[in-house]
Amino acid sequence: MKENTHYTSAVLLDETHICVAYRDNHNNCCGTSRIGTISGDDIEWGKKTIFDTEYCENIHTILLDKNHICIVYQEFDEFEEFGDKDHGKSIIGTISGDNIKWNNKSVFNLIKNKDISIKKLDPTHVSIIYTSYDNDYETEIIGTILNNIIIYN
Repeated sequence: MKENTHYTSAVLLDETHICVAYRDNHNNCCGTSRIGTISGDDIEWGKKTIFDTEYCENIHTILLDKNHICIVYQEFDEFEEFGDKDHGKSIIGTISGDNIKWNNKSVFNLIKNKDISIKKLDPTHVSIIYTSYDNDYETEIIGTILNNIIIYN
């Protein structure tokens, strides 16, 4: 995969498949993903799938189960210092072969974030840790997975 990307995150799906998520700098910096099929020392990449049409940063990906991945990221408004799009978001993708169908996005923080990470706690819960630009403190939030979206308290 030879592309102009930033904030690339990869997760191994099984012994022969990998998923990458990244900001596609040639496509308005959209959040984009692809599944690759591994054969020996080669990877054959499937088609690009956009998970967010806005400017995305700080992308982190995890495998939830054999058919689902989750991406957390910063949706960023590059033209406003504190615009209405500067949110920490998550999205779950359903995997079928080398295709991903993205479900609805969830917001976990309404301000600009950095250093975002996610960890699966159990089959129905994830932990997201992030640092807010406004105070530089780390915050952890627990999300509940329900019908392919994540709900935050």
